[in-house]
Amino acid sequence: MQRTKLTARGKTLIELLRVNATPHQIASCMALRPKTVSTYKRSVMHKLGMQKNLDLYHWLLYSSLSGGNA
Repeated sequence: MQRTKLTARGKTLIELLRVNATPHQIASCMALRPKTVSTYKRSVMHKLGMQKNLDLYHWLLYSSLSGGNA
C-alpha cells in the first residue's frame, strides 16, 4: 500500500480504531455523529487503498505490532 498523507482527523480516527474504540465512542471523542465517523473511516480506507474493513483492521494490527505509524 502506498504512503498517503492523512488529515489530522484521519490520524485521530486511526489511533482511536487502533485502541478498539467503537464508532459511538469515536464520535463522542471527536464531537461527530457516528455516521460521520463511518464516512471518515471510508475516506481513510480509500486513501490507504483498502476496500474491506478486514484490510483496515489487519493493517492496524500489523502497524501497531511493528511499531509503525499511520
